Amino acid sequence: MANTLKLKDSYLFGLIENRLLLDLPEKEKENKLKLMQRAYWFSKAKFEWIFRDNWEPYFRHLERTAEIILKEFPNPTVDKVVLALLHDIFEDTATYPETIKMMFGNEILEKLFILSKDVKQETQLYQNFSNKTDRNKKYFERLLNCSDKDVIDVKLADRIDNLRTMEAWSNDKIKKKIQETKDYILPLADKYNLVAKRLLLKEIAKLEMKLNLDN
Repeated sequence: MANTLKLKDSYLFGLIENRLLLDLPEKEKENKLKLMQRAYWFSKAKFEWIFRDNWEPYFRHLERTAEIILKEFPNPTVDKVVLALLHDIFEDTATYPETIKMMFGNEILEKLFILSKDVKQETQLYQNFSNKTDRNKKYFERLLNCSDKDVIDVKLADRIDNLRTMEAWSNDKIKKKIQETKDYILPLADKYNLVAKRLLLKEIAKLEMKLNLDN
């Protein structure tokens, strides 16, 4: 069954199979694999020609976010993996909410709204803002008021990978991201995921040491 679903193309397959699927009934396992396959290939196609500041394919960031959830966080779930693979789909690709709703359902769509700073059309959670400062303030307020564990774990894993991959960033941008993490992301980790808090603090300490050495 696994070969026909083509998830073996992803190095995540072994993690998914061992951590999420081993004890499931065969039909439920097949349905969940199909959902993750759909998220994987849809996202990979959407991000095919998008690169990060260091010219790494952007999709690798999405894979690593899923990998952090699978390997480093407690209580991984299929929905968390799907959200990890899709979490930047609105911000960085021309994808409309109706498409996500059709392919993944309304629950995944609503979680992606919370995770996204930008969406291609106005929704109850997202409106067009005149500047990034207002947009970001509203975004982090939304996250801090969120109690959805799937959304929070994906955001925490996303930030951990961002902190680990800042080699192409300027020192000023790194400092800004560290402060943003302290102000908005660490409070979420402190409340909902102490494993993530430890990982975030470790990455912040490494970056601050590097910044001190550069000075």
